[in-house]
Amino acid sequence: MRRTSIPLILALLLAGAVVGWLGQLALSASSSPTLTPPITLVVALFGIAAIVVSLGWPIRQMLHGKRNHPVDPFFAMRVLVFAKATSLTGALLTGAAAG
Repeated sequence: MRRTSIPLILALLLAGAVVGWLGQLALSASSSPTLTPPITLVVALFGIAAIVVSLGWPIRQMLHGKRNHPVDPFFAMRVLVFAKATSLTGALLTGAAAG
């Protein structure tokens, strides 16, 4: 697994914004009410970010030598996969909400 690149996150952010904007445009053209993202979307995204940081903190501490006992490698891999998935999904949802 490679690091999540900034251009990939920006591309997903832009793709989400374009799809969100086109969806709003289609709803407006068909005289349907447009979608307004609730404030709970922002709260949920920040909540998920806090969970990812809290799960990844012991791994960071171990890598910087500030933790005496090792972290389970399976736990570290699960946190890594969860962090990557949430970064990509968060970029897409943020773009769609901005669109």
